[in-house]
Amino acid sequence: MTETPHILQSDDTEGPLAPAAPSDESGRSRQLLDRFDLLTPADLAAMIGVDTRTLAVWRAQKRGPDAVRAGRTILYRRKDVEEWLALNVVPMDRAA
Repeated sequence: MTETPHILQSDDTEGPLAPAAPSDESGRSRQLLDRFDLLTPADLAAMIGVDTRTLAVWRAQKRGPDAVRAGRTILYRRKDVEEWLALNVVPMDRAA
């Protein structure tokens, strides 16, 4: 029996997939992001180890996780990121 990997649970506060601590966001903005389970491009970039410019290129190429545009602000829903990661799992041949 294989165990399902733990991916981006909304209560994760540490580990490689936890959001980066905001440095320039107000407390109110962070509360709204948390309430609606949204990630900034900086959060997502830190989680998956790419530059925010890579995310911008992916959006232009219609690649990567779905993004939410609110005016000029780009955000990512955590559930969309989780689904995108699940679609990109590369199965390993574990035949013995």
